[in-house]
Amino acid sequence: MAAFDISAACAGFLYGLITAEALIVSGAARRILLAGAESLTRVTNWQDRATCVLFGDAAGAVILEESQDESGILSHYWKADGALGDLLLIPAGGSRLPASPQTVEKNLHAIQMKGNEVYKHAVRRMKRGGG
Repeated sequence: MAAFDISAACAGFLYGLITAEALIVSGAARRILLAGAESLTRVTNWQDRATCVLFGDAAGAVILEESQDESGILSHYWKADGALGDLLLIPAGGSRLPASPQTVEKNLHAIQMKGNEVYKHAVRRMKRGGG
């Protein structure tokens, strides 16, 4: 039996689902418990009304196994594009900008998002099929 963590923010559960499918199809696993959880309220800037209404805490789980009929995951498409990383980020608290009294005072440990730009990018990408 194995266990591992996938850290991919909002897409984490979908990445887990695609990974679980690959493990089952390859024969490496017969049955998988996929659990996803996020605790974003601890990094939410409650003074930023443009973002605080969009983020919350959640969890869910599913058991996956091989299907003997036509049910299951029909297809998937996944892609990552770090070029727009400045549109949604938590600037401080990691190795690039460790916690300090100054970063805490400036609230740099909270989610910062340019919501209109994220929305526009998502609509453009989905309209042309993700790529």
